[in-house]
Amino acid sequence: RMSLERERVAVARLKRLEDGEASMEVRISSLQAETSRLAAELRVSKDETEAARRSEQDAIADLEVHKGHSAKKAAELSEMRSSQRKSQQEEAERLSQEREQWSQERSQLTKKVAGLEQALLLARDASATAAATPGSSSASPG
Repeated sequence: RMSLERERVAVARLKRLEDGEASMEVRISSLQAETSRLAAELRVSKDETEAARRSEQDAIADLEVHKGHSAKKAAELSEMRSSQRKSQQEEAERLSQEREQWSQERSQLTKKVAGLEQALLLARDASATAAATPGSSSASPG
């Protein structure tokens, strides 16, 4: 009887162990599936991270290119402004020289006009004096 009871206990214990083993196998299988799923997610995440890294590098390269273009354009603009300032200065100097030249010419012409007016007045005075003098050579018949 005791032997039977021990056998029954042993069978029950064996059954529990087998059930536990089956449960462990299900759990192991579940964990393996979870591991596979996580590994797949990790691969996807790594791929996405790599793609993001490449995109970042491309963006950085594009930014450097744009910085280079911007610097070049800024230098060109600065050069154009400098050239424009130089041209404006040259034009201002040219206009100043022309004004000075015109001022000198005007002064000379004003002096000539004054001289001609003086000569005209002298000529009129001489003509009036000659006309007023009797027996002048201009009144002689010819």
